[in-house]
Amino acid sequence: MKFSSLLNFAATALTVFKTSEAAYSATGKNNAVYWGQGSGQESLATYCKAGNIDIVMLSFLRDWDASSASFNFGNACGTDGTCPQIAEDIVTCQNLGIKVLLSLGGDKTLGTYGVSSDAEGANAAKVIYNMFHPKGSASVKPFGTAEIDGLDFDIENDNQNGLASLVVEIRKLWTTKTLLISAAPQCPYPDKNVYKMLEDKNAKVDIAWVQFYNNPACSFNNDAGFKSSWATWYDFVTTKSGNSNMKIYIGVASSTSDSDYFVDASTTATRSASMLTQKSFGGFCLWDASSGTAKVTNGVTYIQSLKNILESKSVTKRFLNGINRAFTVISP
Repeated sequence: MKFSSLLNFAATALTVFKTSEAAYSATGKNNAVYWGQGSGQESLATYCKAGNIDIVMLSFLRDWDASSASFNFGNACGTDGTCPQIAEDIVTCQNLGIKVLLSLGGDKTLGTYGVSSDAEGANAAKVIYNMFHPKGSASVKPFGTAEIDGLDFDIENDNQNGLASLVVEIRKLWTTKTLLISAAPQCPYPDKNVYKMLEDKNAKVDIAWVQFYNNPACSFNNDAGFKSSWATWYDFVTTKSGNSNMKIYIGVASSTSDSDYFVDASTTATRSASMLTQKSFGGFCLWDASSGTAKVTNGVTYIQSLKNILESKSVTKRFLNGINRAFTVISP
């Protein structure tokens, strides 16, 4: 092997070894983050371009019912009800392979949301479709012609009424793509906010990112409590949920308001190691993008650390693939 060929070999293998695989995979492991409420947050596109997230939830559609809806995305929108920068950034993120979901709900003290019946849930779906689908009939379209990839339900008001009906109806209305539907139950089982939706076989929710924080008995910083809660939720997702292909994510927090529940990257890797090999494990879900970027250890952001953990099981395979490609490059 000539020296120049050896250099080509090493460069090709190393490039593949170092390449981040930031793009959503329905069957792989994904890094999901909430964006929209962070203190001093950067633009949505800034986080997508970092190359370490696969799903982003726009938070929040904070007030909604069967007849109207309104949102709050922090510092990212104008006073006219439109968000042109978010619209542009949605397309940027999607072009990078990242799924963009609209999150409904959030802190119940900051918004009023929910319905009282299945019929109202179906009507709420129509409201959301008309506001956020490019072909919807609302007079003001927050994202213009940009089309989201799905909905997330971060419900915290103990009202599960009509949620499954909302999902079923909006799937019917939204014919231009198959929506990705997620929900964020609290870790105490059964959850009081989205449990019925998660078990509904017509709604067929795709993802459950369980919030393993804000509840000391089952939070991620409580090793034994977390692992016991994870086993319970994993059993639900794999044997009782309404979607046999549902994925379960470990929901963690890095924001200042949740600082009591923050777990450093090294401990996160150790504590989650056994989950990474489970068939229905989907990845991590982080609250939130700005704080996960601000927390840096040895030059690595917490978001990147989570992505590194998810990719650790495939590093050897990627390196070997790089070696194979390198041999192809230098073969006569």
